[in-house]
Amino acid sequence: MVTRLCDAREEDVSRDHATTPTPGAYSVSGVSGGNVVMLTAKATVLDSQGRPRRVNVLLDSGSEITFIKNTLTRELNLPIESRRKLRLATFGKAEPHEVDSELVTVTFRDKDDRLVSIQVESVPNLTKSVQSANLSEGDLDFIRAHSIQLSEQNTHGGPLEIDILLGIDTMYEFYMNSHEETYVLPSGLRLCPSSFGYLPFGKRQFELARANRRIFHSCFVGEMDSLWKLE
Repeated sequence: MVTRLCDAREEDVSRDHATTPTPGAYSVSGVSGGNVVMLTAKATVLDSQGRPRRVNVLLDSGSEITFIKNTLTRELNLPIESRRKLRLATFGKAEPHEVDSELVTVTFRDKDDRLVSIQVESVPNLTKSVQSANLSEGDLDFIRAHSIQLSEQNTHGGPLEIDILLGIDTMYEFYMNSHEETYVLPSGLRLCPSSFGYLPFGKRQFELARANRRIFHSCFVGEMDSLWKLE
């Protein structure tokens, strides 16, 4: 369960870019092991001149707010709207820790050319790489047979460096309407519809068998182990 512990105060950048300490903390996810495939997407964002850039996104309901790496913020030349210090309560950490954050607006362009602008916190570090889905030949045959458009064209797995984390505050902007079908692949992975394309997630069949064949009935990742760490 995600709990917002307090509001953070912020300072307008017009005041010499001053920062304001945060009196409490925000909850973010922790790090776990295991072979869970997280909800990741290849997404298009626009820089300050409206030019597209492909980035890696993690959708994580275990994070209370949305983050972007500040290196990407600089590369996109996004205007800084305010600066503040955030105290983050991370799963597995005894005490909240403080990070410097800059508030920026990121504009996404989805697969239907719809533009969605959201405010995000730009921070120095996000996470270690996560593993993208390694789809079986049976999975790929199923996807081709059903003409399913995936967000990520790399279907052979491997480490994925995350550029943007969509937390519980923004991630539902990018889920498709409830009438969109969630598919179960032959491997046991599921496909969640999103405005970036379909996203593989869950556990493969042999892993489900070891876990008493627990089946995920929705695209909600709140029950899944998270691989997120901010420090």
